[in-house]
Formats: sequence, C-alpha cells, structure tokens
Amino acid sequence: MKNQKEKTKCQSNGAPSSKIPPSHGYKSSSYKKYFEGWDEQVVTLPNGKKRVRRTYTGDWYGQELPKARRLLLRAAYVLITLGSMILFGFLATRMIDSNTAGYVAAAQMVSIICFGWIIIALISYLTVKAKMTVGEYKSTPKQLKSATMATAVALGLCALGTVAHSLFVDMLPVKMLYALGYLVCAGMIFSVNRIENSITYLKLPDDSGLCGNGVGTKYHP
Repeated sequence: MKNQKEKTKCQSNGAPSSKIPPSHGYKSSSYKKYFEGWDEQVVTLPNGKKRVRRTYTGDWYGQELPKARRLLLRAAYVLITLGSMILFGFLATRMIDSNTAGYVAAAQMVSIICFGWIIIALISYLTVKAKMTVGEYKSTPKQLKSATMATAVALGLCALGTVAHSLFVDMLPVKMLYALGYLVCAGMIFSVNRIENSITYLKLPDDSGLCGNGVGTKYHP
C-alpha cells in the first residue's frame, strides 16, 4: 500500500506583492499545467520594475526507490533504448525489397520520429530531480510512457509490414528474420513502458525549509 506523506507549504516573503489579475495574460492551458502548484504574485523591485514572483507551494513527488535503484533504472532505460535504436538502424538500412515498400518505409519513418520523442523524454527523465513538482510529476513519467508506447506500436507496424510483404509479394525466409528483429526492437521499448508503469510514485513532504530542492522562488519579467 502506498504511503502518502503530508506536504509542508512554502511560506512566501519579500517585497509587498499582489496577486496576478486575470488580465495579466497567463491563461493558456499549457502554461497553467506547467506552473501547477506555483503561487504567482507581482512584486516591485527596488529599481521600480515589476516582476512575476513564483513560489512553489504545491505537493512534491518522488519514486518509491532508493537512490541506487533509481540510478540503475535510468541506466537500464538508456541501454535498452540504445540497443533498440541500433538494432532498428541495422534492420532498416538493409538492402531488401520489403524495406522499400511504401507501407514499411512509412512505419520506419514514424519509428524514427518516435525514437526522437523517446530521446527528448529520456533527457527530461534523466535530468529531473528526485523530488519533483506536481508539473514535473505529471509530465516527465507520463511523457516517457507515451513515447515508449508509440514507438513500440510503430516498430510493431514495421514487423507487420515486413511479414505482409513476405506473404503477398515475395516469399523469402530472411524477411521473417527481419520481421522478428523489428519485434525484438518493439519488445525492448515496450519493456521500458511496462517497467515505468510499475514504478510507484509517492507524495513527499517539503522538509528542506527552502521550498524543496532549491526550487524556491523564481522571478520573471
């Protein structure tokens, strides 16, 4: 059973401030999602300029894993992804006629795009701190799961297209080996998705005294 711990609120302080009025312009859904859990106020600096002060007051989240296992998990994700990318690159660049079929080539192109998505998601996953804001918690693991699922499906379509070409165009046993290779790639990426789905995330207390992990207060024009 998950043990959720109560949060500790960060207390804002500093120059006199006022809540941002609705007309300030920060209304987009993506903006609100990114800054969910942040308290926004307009403050006047000593030089007379106004700035938006954001102080994190939301919940903190983290994986229910010790540090050593978190590092091992990230290393495994990187190695599995690299292995799948290398194998996919080998298969997709072989001079066999199934690779030149439009439906196979389209699936390969989608797979390349999805691999790029995984790279972006992994960079966020690897660089996010162990203690995450609500925005980081909702975006980082979710993005990795979405990217890996999309990539696994695209690689599966590569395998399906290769099998179809072998059955209906040119029956060559070697094509089945290539189809199997694409399935291996898909399975490797899908394993990352399944592992991440099994990870438990807990609500953590803010015990740093400085809004946790040094996030604290940020000023923006």
